[in-house]
Formats: sequence, C-alpha cells, structure tokens
Amino acid sequence: MKKNNTQYLWKWEANERLTSDFNLETFIHHINNYKNEVVINRFSERVGCSWQEKRIWDVSHTEYNDFRVEKNSLYNGDNYHENMIALEKPLMVPKERQKHYIERVSMESGFNRMLTNFGCQRYEEVIKQSTASEEDFWISSQFFKALAYICLEQIDEAANIVYDMIDNDLTDKDVFDFIYLHSKLAQNVTVDEMKKDSIQLLTDVLESNPIIETKHLKILETHWWAQTGELYWQIGDVDQAIKSFRQSLEVSSFKNLECAYRLVEVIQMQFKDDGIDTIVRTILGVFQDSPNGKSVLGLMFEYLNLQEWALLFKREDITTALDISAIEKDNLVSIILPVYNDTQYLSESIRSILSQSYVNLELIIIDDGSTVDVKKYVDRYKYDSRIKYFRIKNNSGIPSAINYGITKAVGSIMAWTSADNFTHSRWVEKMVLRLESEPTAVAAYSSYYHVDEDGIIIGTKKEPYYKLNGLQNSGPSFFWRTRILRKSGVFDESLFGIEDRDFAIRIALQGKIIYHSEPLYYYRIHEGSLSSKIELGSHGGWNELHEKLKKKWIYLSFV
Repeated sequence: MKKNNTQYLWKWEANERLTSDFNLETFIHHINNYKNEVVINRFSERVGCSWQEKRIWDVSHTEYNDFRVEKNSLYNGDNYHENMIALEKPLMVPKERQKHYIERVSMESGFNRMLTNFGCQRYEEVIKQSTASEEDFWISSQFFKALAYICLEQIDEAANIVYDMIDNDLTDKDVFDFIYLHSKLAQNVTVDEMKKDSIQLLTDVLESNPIIETKHLKILETHWWAQTGELYWQIGDVDQAIKSFRQSLEVSSFKNLECAYRLVEVIQMQFKDDGIDTIVRTILGVFQDSPNGKSVLGLMFEYLNLQEWALLFKREDITTALDISAIEKDNLVSIILPVYNDTQYLSESIRSILSQSYVNLELIIIDDGSTVDVKKYVDRYKYDSRIKYFRIKNNSGIPSAINYGITKAVGSIMAWTSADNFTHSRWVEKMVLRLESEPTAVAAYSSYYHVDEDGIIIGTKKEPYYKLNGLQNSGPSFFWRTRILRKSGVFDESLFGIEDRDFAIRIALQGKIIYHSEPLYYYRIHEGSLSSKIELGSHGGWNELHEKLKKKWIYLSFV
C-alpha cells in the first residue's frame, strides 16, 4: 500500500451503503476531527441501532496488522456531527445470506454479534449472550433480548426485562423504547391492570415531552397516541379511545392511515346497533373539519364497505396524471410463472399476461420438474418473443421456482402469478402506475377476486392497508421493485405454502408497501389448488404454517 502511495484505508463492507454527504472536503474534515470513527446503522422499517467503529486508518502511521483492532462504542446521537461519515446496512438478514453472516459472527464485537444473531433469527443465541451493566451497549442489548424472548413466545421473560428497565435509572431516550414495548405487551395480554399502568406511562410521556425521541424504535408522537387509544379501547373506555385515536391523526396531519383505519373500525363496532347514519355522522365529525382528513374519507368508507359514501368522497386518482408511455418505456416488468403439472388452466393464465395493455413485459415460465409436457402448452405462444421458458430437472417447490425465475429476470419491476389464476387486462399497467405514483414505495398490492373453477367471481378480497405485524397477507397481486431484493433477499424456500407472506414482510422491512383498491387479479379456488390442499391439512394446514411465520416475525406485533 505504501508503495502505491496510499495514505488512508477505509474499511467498507459489501452490504453497507453511504448515507451521509461525502466529498474530499468532508473526508479530510472527518479524519482530522472524529478519530476516524464512522457511524454504523443497522436498520429495518420498525427498529434499528447505531454505533461507532474505527473504519479509517492513516496508513503512514499504522501497520497493516493493526487494522483489525477497531474501536466499537454505542452511538446515541449525542456526539454526531454533520460531517461525520455514516453507513447503514440491513438489520434483518435474508435466509440465503445467513450462513455467511453466521460464519463471521465470532469475529464481531459483542453488540454487533448480538444484532447479527437477531437478524439471522438466532434468538436463543441473543438471549445466551452475556452483557454486563457497565458495558456501553447494555441497555440496547436488553432491548433486543426482550424482542428475542417475544419471538420465542416467552412473554413473561420479555416482560421481566421491560419492567426492570423501566424501574432502572435511565435517560428519557433510553427508557422510552421500553415504555412503548410495555404498552405492546399490555395490548397482547388480558390483564386490565397492566393496560391501565401502561396508559399512565404513555400519558406521562406525552404530557411531559413535546418531542419524543427513541433510540431503537422508529416511532413518532402519532404512534404513542394511537397506542394509548388501543389500550383505552381494550379496557372499555370508548370515549377516551376515540379521543386518543383522533389526537394521533391530528398530530400526523391525518397521514397515519393505520390509525385512521383502526379508528373507523372502532366507531363501526361501537355504533353498529345505532345504524349506518350514526356511524357515518361520527366518522364525518372526526375527519371532515380537516382538509387532510377529508381527503382520506373515501378510503375510510371503502374500508367499511360503505360504497355510496366512498364514491361521494372518492379522491382524484393521481395516477391519471402520469404519462404511461414514458413509464412503460423506462420500466420492463418481469412476470414469473412457476408451473408444476398445472396445465388445466395454464393457457388461460398465459393469455391473460400476453394480452396486457402494458406491452413492455417479459413472461418467465419456470417448469418446476413437471412430469407432463408443459413445454407443449408454452410452444403455442412461441410467436411472442416476450416468453422465456426454463425447465428445472427436479421439482423443488414454488419458492425455489420463483427464485430461479428471479435469476433469469431483467425487469426493474417484478411480480409472479400462478398457472391456475388469471388477471385483468390492465393489471400490469395499473399496478406499475400505482407504484410509480409514489417513488419512495418499494412494492404495491391490490384487491383481488376469488373465482370458482369456471372463472365465475364468488367473492372479493380487500386488504386496505399493509400491517407489518408478522402475519399480514399481501395477496397474489403483488409487485415489487427489483432493486429492493438486494436488501430483502428472495423467497424463503423453507416456508413452502406461506413463502409469499414472509417475502412481503421482508420487503416491508425495507420500505413502504402501497395499496391499490381496485380488484385486478382472479384467484381460482378449486380442488387441485395449493390453498385448497392446505385447507385440508397439506403441509400441516394453515395453523402450522402460521405458527412458523409467527415464530419468525412475532416481534413485529410488539414494535
């Protein structure tokens, strides 16, 4: 290095990205003022943690062997300066990358080792790791140990940690995380006294802190008010519940849609015996006085299936102002279609994709080791160059087949469909427009129809907003930006039957998932479908599959 006149060496890992402003002037200022320390942030959509590491070395004064010695101190923001260099990397580690992380875990510093184990869902290892109260990261380690206990469904142990930390002499910023976690534990137990204690803790924080700043949880004042409202509702104090939910909406300028949906749910449940007029008047009383509140009334009435009122307050469709031709030119969409002996409806499925109004797409058909001649059906459409056919020698399951399809796809936006389902002719167009209408969103999903064997509609499925709670189903009409896979990873092949929910969770942990209310997808219910087989007990049935997902992601319900 000295022969090459290198003066400084910066250690930067492959899964990290620079999040601070950077130029030569910033770099020189940094190494002259901040002891060569770099802020590292491990993050997810709900939770994260930051610390400082020595990542830049002055080669002219340091031997190479010294580079392994790093200063690692927990970072609470107090020493942060505008010109400090900051890197970030995902907290949750995709399954296909976990082996690499686990191999390195013994070489990592104490707290980073805990975060890596947590990110790899090695919750027992998180709990076993000992930490002394005088260590810099002790408070943070207790927080992640509490979450690890929750994931293992050891709620009493999690509660013990939370109570101990609240009773400890912590700073406001340190204790706020545990107070909020206490409220989530209270929400999930049946003990009213715990709920009342939690309401008091939440209220004290709200009354004494104009700005609530937490260290690990990515929550705002609106979330505190919403949580207070939920607890009031659970103990039967309806008036206080509605007041708290309303306060949550007002401090967020009616942008906290999750709270808005919950509030109208509560209003409907409370006044259902008084009739629709009372429900509507109560909802209007909350939302109509604010321009922002009025703008979401259509969504609220649609959620409650009050279609006449939903039409009255229907928002202008912002996607109509977008130039579809320009968007289509810039965005190739890859649709992956895995097939395993499902030829009864295959032609209908293929035709529904090839006849899309959005032309700039590729249909990647993955023959997952079928024992019937799938290619014979695909060859009927060989005139269309947008079809790409690949065969896997041995059947490996839907998630594996989709993952193989992802490796062959080149589009900037992706989705997948099934061999027994079909789509609206403007499915791709409308989903791409919805995604492009919010550039910060990483994925979009829509409502969809249930159809019978003959394709006759027998029901409509609506999931108006995505709840990152570890169980939410985004449904079969799901589009994502390809670039997000670098952080989220691909489908978990060990979760056959429920891999789509797990995949949506990991996407949601990296960014915003948005909703399109119009049903655009036709999900067929028939004896040979996977969902019907699971309903009859295949793969352990839905209960066993849900338990797998719950054990992996249950902590999301608590943060």
